[in-house]
Amino acid sequence: MGDSENSMSEPDKKRPKLEITGPTTPVVLEEFGDLQLRVGSDHTDRPTIFLVCSRTMARSSPVLKRMLYGGFAESLSAQAKKENWVVDLPDDRPDSFKIFLHVIHGHFDQVPSRIAIDNLYLLLVLLDKYDSIGLIRPWAKPWLKGVKTSESLPLALYIAWNLGHKETFQSKMTKIIHASFIDEQGSLSYEQNCRSKETGAWSVHHIKLAADLDNWGPSDALDTIREMRHKLVSIQFEPYIQLYKSLISEQGLCRYRARVKPYLLEAGMRCDSVALGSMIRECLLQGIDIMAQDPVEAYRGTVRQLEDKLAALKIFVGESNDKTEHSICRRNLTKYRDNISADNERRTAEALVLTPQYQARMEAQAKKTGIQDAR
Repeated sequence: MGDSENSMSEPDKKRPKLEITGPTTPVVLEEFGDLQLRVGSDHTDRPTIFLVCSRTMARSSPVLKRMLYGGFAESLSAQAKKENWVVDLPDDRPDSFKIFLHVIHGHFDQVPSRIAIDNLYLLLVLLDKYDSIGLIRPWAKPWLKGVKTSESLPLALYIAWNLGHKETFQSKMTKIIHASFIDEQGSLSYEQNCRSKETGAWSVHHIKLAADLDNWGPSDALDTIREMRHKLVSIQFEPYIQLYKSLISEQGLCRYRARVKPYLLEAGMRCDSVALGSMIRECLLQGIDIMAQDPVEAYRGTVRQLEDKLAALKIFVGESNDKTEHSICRRNLTKYRDNISADNERRTAEALVLTPQYQARMEAQAKKTGIQDAR
């Protein structure tokens, strides 16, 4: 079958070159091409016309095969009565489509060894549309290198998702989750470092995720990010909510709260009150409502900000005197907070593991692109 397919791509010696009509000079991908592709009319007043081999196109994409030979309006049978076979592809972008065509027609010297991340994104959108991701297997690994360090998070997320590189996908997804927050309209947004083309200066922009993740990556990306943000905020809050509840409980935390003698019991209550008051005050100064019915739902900032704010809280205990010693309370509180950091790091890592569905899909993509062992 391989030999018969190859013979189909060889030009028929009796077949003349296709005559091109219209004012636009075509870009010739195949000298003896039988098909004109008019690409990009949705993006420009002068779409690009490509002269290509229809059989080469059909072999390279099941979508194009159905379009060109499957009875659609664009198909050969539908165009039979016309002098030239012309197919309009208005929503495709000419620059990306040109790379696509060079790959299909074997013009490998015309395929860039390096590609800007926004151009790679547009190319992958095209390859996904035509179900031809495997065509870029020879270039997938080198093209991925620039994606790993890119700060264009949704673009990088989409590229990693379609190339099947789990490490990069998880890294970019984690960054988006840590940078996401609830904006004034109640929408999930995220902080993105952006560089001005005019000045070169970096600044932080707030971008709505619903708009920025539209058709980028997995279809449930927005819900996944919202769920993961909530989970990580809960992980950060839980130890401090527990500390707050312990301080307002009848038992309290100070060791003197368990004593029978009134002056020791009072010293214990005073110690817990100092800790509670300083904790509430510090939280309010940081914009954290630890007294809310559900502090996790009440919090609207990023996970990254919350982690820094909670770590910066200055929580005091009672002062020691000749009758009571509160240094042990201070040591216990310090140890408790030190343990929070280590435990939160472990729980966060466990929470950020890709779902089996995500992993399975990306492994399938990696087999197509040969990206499995890319580092």
